[in-house]
Amino acid sequence: MLFAVGGLVRGTGSGLGCSTWPECTPGQLFPSGTVHSLIEFSHRLLVFIVSALVVATAVVAWIDHRDIPSLVGSCVAPVVQDFLKDAGLSFANIRHHILHPGGAKVMSTYRSAFGLSEDALSIARECMRQFGNLSSAAVLVMLSNLVASGAPRSGDNGLMLALGPGFAAEMLAIVW
Repeated sequence: MLFAVGGLVRGTGSGLGCSTWPECTPGQLFPSGTVHSLIEFSHRLLVFIVSALVVATAVVAWIDHRDIPSLVGSCVAPVVQDFLKDAGLSFANIRHHILHPGGAKVMSTYRSAFGLSEDALSIARECMRQFGNLSSAAVLVMLSNLVASGAPRSGDNGLMLALGPGFAAEMLAIVW
């Protein structure tokens, strides 16, 4: 929409339809009624609205993102434990933890919520160090690196946990 109105401004030569900023004409915030001033003003208004929505979305995303560690601890941990129980497993017999890094706070929450050692998160920390936060796709990189390392042995159990947008958690129990 913004591009269409911008193209309309350019195509009709309405770029100077409002000669001052933020007023449309000196002493007048709204357009005087000429076609060019209406087109230019509508473009300015649309840019303002889009900019305000982008800022609002960024603020909401930032606020929601800060709460992810508490969601991992309070909501994801019980679901993961039920998932492992249904698979006949527990954290005690998981040898390979392929857990979406999500940042230092998320990894710290994994340790406390799941009772993991610092070493259990080494794959996640290495992925973060190498590539940063790859979102939920990080677990595929981590799985590839783990398999390439030759560390998994026949009969080893693993847990793959990816966190996604809107808050989603995908899990996979792995037996080598």
